[in-house]
Amino acid sequence: MTLASELLKTATDARKTWITKQTERFAKAFQQRLIDSQGFETTTTLKIFAPANTTRRGAEEAAKELKRSLEEQGFKGPQVQVVHVAKGMTPRLSVQASLVKDDNEDRAGGLQGHCPVCFGSKVLVALAPCGHTICKDCRLSVYPSLRALLPPRSKCPICRSVVDQATAGIFVS
Repeated sequence: MTLASELLKTATDARKTWITKQTERFAKAFQQRLIDSQGFETTTTLKIFAPANTTRRGAEEAAKELKRSLEEQGFKGPQVQVVHVAKGMTPRLSVQASLVKDDNEDRAGGLQGHCPVCFGSKVLVALAPCGHTICKDCRLSVYPSLRALLPPRSKCPICRSVVDQATAGIFVS
């Protein structure tokens, strides 16, 4: 085996090890976020350093590989972006992924019920802390900018109490 092929193999193995470690690190951070939010937060963002001594192009390749690895682990819609820093510094990656599909992607799954706002029979989401349920479509029309967090001082359309969070759906096992 030539020196060049040994170096290539070593670099490839190091990249695979880095991808595996970062995927595990993201999964642990995601799990902790899910526990801390009592199941309300289904999307997590994490900032990590690209592999050491990586160029901009190398960081972009690492981002693609990390995204592929997160998809293989079951995360939905992973986004890995290279965050450029000062020249000579190791680039950073911003990683974001979810365990559930975006509302616009997946209308199936979750507990079906009658929405008290539109009176339709659709997948329901729960509002916290009041616990009232509305359908995903009404959640988006009542809270149009809702992604992970609600606008400040949002109110429940049923009891008018302040709503802090909304689930991505109600799932019963």
